[in-house]
Amino acid sequence: VYKRQVSTQSTWGYATLTSVMFSSATTPARHWCRALWRASCCLGHAPCVDVELSIVCQQLELRSCEGCTVHLFCTTEPVLVGCTGISVTPWQVAYPLLPEQFVQANLDPAGPNMWDEVPMSVTIKLEVESMELPLLNEHGLGLGPCINPVVPRPGLHVVGVSGQSIVKSKGSVEGQPARLQRLQDTTVHVLDWCSEMVISGCTDCIVVAGPCSGAVSLVGCRGCTVTLAGRTLDATNCSECTLYLCLAEAPSLTRCSGLVIGPFNAGFPGLPGLFQEAGLNPRTSMHVEPIDHSRNDHSIPAPHWSRMEEVVQQRFPIPGHQEPPLNPCIP
Repeated sequence: VYKRQVSTQSTWGYATLTSVMFSSATTPARHWCRALWRASCCLGHAPCVDVELSIVCQQLELRSCEGCTVHLFCTTEPVLVGCTGISVTPWQVAYPLLPEQFVQANLDPAGPNMWDEVPMSVTIKLEVESMELPLLNEHGLGLGPCINPVVPRPGLHVVGVSGQSIVKSKGSVEGQPARLQRLQDTTVHVLDWCSEMVISGCTDCIVVAGPCSGAVSLVGCRGCTVTLAGRTLDATNCSECTLYLCLAEAPSLTRCSGLVIGPFNAGFPGLPGLFQEAGLNPRTSMHVEPIDHSRNDHSIPAPHWSRMEEVVQQRFPIPGHQEPPLNPCIP
């Protein structure tokens, strides 16, 4: 364990800590800190530079840190102030007694993990090499098998892709959550149904998705064309996007500008059955009357949204499928 200044009410190392504060940590190579931090972790009143950490906590705050990599499990959204060159990955460490320490820290390794809810300036990396840390007692005997109890986030997760075309066929998601983050000039076809979908920080992308049984969130996207069906849609801080929708409830718009909204226009084999699996009626859609929560905010360029004048249908045949590419939303 590497430390410079520490404030804690418990023990250091592979243990459960109440709170930790780092300051002035610098290294030309890699120094590691691995601990289970119950309440909060604050890195710095003085800059931490080129430090690599594996952290489990309820709250993480980074201040004035540079070039740090954080392997993270965090139950709340991380806070970064004045940081540059930060990378985050999911928690990747396994060692004996770790499941018991999660219990001691009152953390659920299968519960919400907001490790990637970070500002756009932070690099998100999904692929990370796992690490096992065998521990020995005072007699030189092992303390047990190395275990990482953190449950990977289920479903589809695509992040940080640029200039690519991605196709996910039926059976690749099967009702699990889907998350598309920080894509640029990329086309994504999700030809399956999901339980919820988040599309965030995407620019100049094309997304075609099968029905979503829950909510769809569109956050901080610009210049995207999105075709999707869901129970409801929440769009926040989006601009110049074209949306083809089939929704059970009216879409909600907050601080959006230049959105063009029309009916769902995609057809592919098996789509009618996917609507049934998602519990959605393709013949009923509330997309025509969005709820604009910023309609009286004149600081947002007008128009906030407009109706599509002409709709062009899209068909996506799937090789090996005899069923025609139908759009069940067409009367």
